[in-house]
Amino acid sequence: MVYNISKVKPFKINLYDDSKRTKFFEAVFKNSFKNMDILFLILTGLIVLIVLRLSLFVFLWNDLLIEIFDVIGFLIVPYSIFYIFKIIKVPIISSQFIGYIKNEIQSLKMNPQRGFKTGIYYVISSAVPITFYFFSITKIIQITSEVFLIILIFSITIPIFLGIFLDNTIIKLYKYHIRIKFHYIKKEKIYGVYFISSRLSLRLDKLGSEIYEVISRQYWFPRRGGLFLHFYEYANIFNFREELLNFGKALRDWDITYNFLKLVKKKKIPQTLKFIDKNINLTPTDSILYYYKCMVLTDLIQDGVNIEENIKFFSQTIKKAFHELPNKQLFDSKIIALIQNKKPVLLEIYNQIKLSINENKYQ
Repeated sequence: MVYNISKVKPFKINLYDDSKRTKFFEAVFKNSFKNMDILFLILTGLIVLIVLRLSLFVFLWNDLLIEIFDVIGFLIVPYSIFYIFKIIKVPIISSQFIGYIKNEIQSLKMNPQRGFKTGIYYVISSAVPITFYFFSITKIIQITSEVFLIILIFSITIPIFLGIFLDNTIIKLYKYHIRIKFHYIKKEKIYGVYFISSRLSLRLDKLGSEIYEVISRQYWFPRRGGLFLHFYEYANIFNFREELLNFGKALRDWDITYNFLKLVKKKKIPQTLKFIDKNINLTPTDSILYYYKCMVLTDLIQDGVNIEENIKFFSQTIKKAFHELPNKQLFDSKIIALIQNKKPVLLEIYNQIKLSINENKYQ
């Protein structure tokens, strides 16, 4: 990422206003090509540095001056190459575009962060060859030119690797995070963003793989190979907010469903109910949580476990669901499908609760 999103100011604009949208894209393109100017200056500076180094070696054979110049070179060259790779990776992303994305993220009450600060690693990787070079010229240790070349290559490639692959914008959501990668499609002349979730589970995890397939199909996410499961999605500049919200919902569905089924599979019923209640308190309008709780309670009642107590919990859960949920009809159909083949008393209790709620509504 060329720009650090934490330092970029949010940029708000209505993209559905034709005149404002045109001005925005013109400003974005104008400022994005400043990166090309920076790239040209860096390459020019590197060429000048190389010419000066050769000039010192040929015309001014002064060991101390050459050694000082080499130390300066070890500081400048790795960072220059590192920055060149960053510009080449995202050649046409401007601060206005990053600011717009930041504003869209913050409008959803989310906080974008820089995923991996590469500055400290650049300092460390630059310090390593300088240290070895100092030890070599002071003859504390003997280093061959081949070994020193390997050290120098590693000092250049490590910051590049960290900067290119890990220095992205991230959004932390509870136990997971969403990594954001900016993209520009030249043919369509449109800005895009890739969403990549943190690791969900191993692909060899049968339960995880099954849930992953179901949620990916439900949200129309593309699937990719690999040792670990990740959610992937693409958004453009117009539907960014909706797709990000959708992506966050998918992660929550994963977290709830995976942990719920894992606890059920291990037959840890008290922990399962505690897990559901905790999440209901966090998001009381999520119908899947009430459905899962009813599923566990009806199974316990069907098996004859603490029938009176669990019927009471079942009634309380249904009442709370009808009070909190915006889409009561969908929840109603799912609960009827769940209990119609269970004990008749459950259907009677459920119908009584619905009747009571409807009577209170019209009073």
